[in-house]
Amino acid sequence: MDVKKCVVKVIWREETASWHAESDDIPGLAPGADTFDELVERIRKIAPALLKQNCDYTGPAELLYAVARIDCILVPP
Repeated sequence: MDVKKCVVKVIWREETASWHAESDDIPGLAPGADTFDELVERIRKIAPALLKQNCDYTGPAELLYAVARIDCILVPP
C-alpha cells in the first residue's frame, strides 16, 4: 500500500505567542496551540478524519512538518 505524504506548514506567530498549522495536502487543517507539542498532538488527532472526509483517503499517511517562525522587529528611524 502506498503512503500518502503530507506537508504540514507550522508557523510560530510572535504577535499571538502561538503555533498555527496549515496544509495543502490536508484540506481543512488549521489548528492552533500554545506549544509545538500540543499542536502536533492536535494535528495527529484531526488529520485522519480530514483526509478521509476531504480527500476520500484511507491508509497510512506520513506527515512532514515544515516549521517557520515569524518575528516582528522594530527598525528605528
